[in-house]
Amino acid sequence: MQVYIGVVSTNIFETLNPFWAAVDKKWIEPSVCRLFYVPENSKELRKTSRWLQEISGRYLQPGNLLVDQHPFDDENIPGFVSAVKEIIKAEKEAGNKVVLDVTSAEWNYIPASLMLLAKENRKVVKTVLYHQFSTPVYRETPYPLVPLTEQRLYNLLNVDALEDLSL
Repeated sequence: MQVYIGVVSTNIFETLNPFWAAVDKKWIEPSVCRLFYVPENSKELRKTSRWLQEISGRYLQPGNLLVDQHPFDDENIPGFVSAVKEIIKAEKEAGNKVVLDVTSAEWNYIPASLMLLAKENRKVVKTVLYHQFSTPVYRETPYPLVPLTEQRLYNLLNVDALEDLSL
């Protein structure tokens, strides 16, 4: 089983588009989506959860994506990292694989923390998604409406330039 971990943004398409692109490209087939959110983004969380259900129904079989919600305090960095670590540990013990999405994180420590956790847990974390657009206007556009030439989906664990960072 595959578990997707993402962070809810104030712009729901920043959260949705990497997931949407990855399932469309058949890079991932998660059964569970764990969304971290700050309480101020509860409205976006509800919208994002509904969209994820719709997207999974279209692209995934059987289309029964379980969406788990994980509130966090954006000022408590150790608390966030600890919560993600616990999820990764539990998924590892269950024999599951984890997909991390760093695209929509509105706080700089989140992508850095997730990349470090991915590096420490390479046996369970095989994918760290980052969805890049040619211009910021596309961040507010649903994935299918963004021209393919104007977007790029990366698995940061498979980017050649990141393989050996020593100079």
